[in-house]
Amino acid sequence: MVSIQEIEAGLAQAAEHGNTSRQQLMAAVRTLDNMLSQLHAVSAGTGHHLVSEAIGRCEQAKRQLEESAGLIHRAGESTRRYAGILG
Repeated sequence: MVSIQEIEAGLAQAAEHGNTSRQQLMAAVRTLDNMLSQLHAVSAGTGHHLVSEAIGRCEQAKRQLEESAGLIHRAGESTRRYAGILG
């Protein structure tokens, strides 16, 4: 049988993995921000549909990454709350 301490350690490790994943997602969001800035800068004055499509897809990807980061954050909070109940 697994001890409470082993469960708590496993929960702490899982929460840390989630935190690392969230940080990586937020780094990807910042990279997409840079991409969007560059797209806006180089496409100023052009109304080409492919540039608009690229911008729209980047914005969609950014929203999805932010949503994923939020879900991971809330999962980590739940994990920490459960660990608090155990100990």
